[in-house]
Amino acid sequence: MWTRVKELKDRLSPGEKSSLKQVGRGPNRPSIPFQHAERLIILGLAELSLGRLDLTIPGRQMLGVISGA
Repeated sequence: MWTRVKELKDRLSPGEKSSLKQVGRGPNRPSIPFQHAERLIILGLAELSLGRLDLTIPGRQMLGVISGA
């Protein structure tokens, strides 16, 4: 799974990376563009949970990769 996350890093646009960071901030965040939310879900980096967008485990790993952690 980690290798897949590294490969996906280059497939995300700067805007999608920014949206991923926003989702990682929790429920008190500005809304993100629908297209970004849809793409993050399709790539398996986010999911709808109880009506809100949350990061999946690969999404959290990706957040660490793009944040330089």
